[in-house]
Amino acid sequence: MRTLLVGLGARGKKWARILQEEPSVETIGYVDILDDNLEWAKSFDPAAEKSSYKSMEKALTELEPEFVVLVTPPVDRYKDVITIFEHGSHLLSEKPLSLDLDEGLRMVQAAQDAKLGFAVGLNFRYQHCVTKARSILKSGEIGKPGLVGYTYWRYRDAYTPGMNRFPIT
Repeated sequence: MRTLLVGLGARGKKWARILQEEPSVETIGYVDILDDNLEWAKSFDPAAEKSSYKSMEKALTELEPEFVVLVTPPVDRYKDVITIFEHGSHLLSEKPLSLDLDEGLRMVQAAQDAKLGFAVGLNFRYQHCVTKARSILKSGEIGKPGLVGYTYWRYRDAYTPGMNRFPIT
């Protein structure tokens, strides 16, 4: 599936790796507003040298992707989602879908009206801790589980360089 990745922050870079490992996906382009992220794409995927964009609309028009993975902040999500559907692409959006319920409902309606697939990534299935736990369980290393409890906890130091685009001051 010809796929466009929009947004190359920390989570977008993770998606780039996931898409690269999926045999049914051909990543045909990358979009980000930051030059550093586009440079990263070019080092990650040599094909990105000719298919990196600062404008999502330009990438959609020139590349005509079948599928878009949208990994951008939710502030402009509504405009981006509608634009993607207007270009006829199926969409996987990172969470949260919207910061406004009515906007979220309009996005879902736009997908239905355009008869396009629309999904929101709301799980952690690709996090290392989850994939490792799944691997251990599948291997039988600890036997057959009878009961599983999962507590999600993580320490995110907001002062770590690169953690936040707008560092805490």
